[in-house]
Amino acid sequence: MNSSAEQVVKPDHYQGKGGLQAIDVIEAFGLGFSLGNVIKYVLRAGKKEDRLQDLEKAMEYLKFEIENTKKIVKEVEEYIANLPDDL
Repeated sequence: MNSSAEQVVKPDHYQGKGGLQAIDVIEAFGLGFSLGNVIKYVLRAGKKEDRLQDLEKAMEYLKFEIENTKKIVKEVEEYIANLPDDL
């Protein structure tokens, strides 16, 4: 187990084998806030809190990301539909 100071920077519940942390994966893939939290909660599921609670948190962030993606797709489709025909 890490010391108290190390728990702030490298908490055990976010570390995998070889010291790889959830944030390493999140940053390596450039996942951003919502998808980063999905990964964080899935990777820590059952290590800090109740496993089901962690998975439910991950699902909420995934739902949020899906809704935002749908909104962006709709806005792009509307933009394209309103382009002049002579472009």
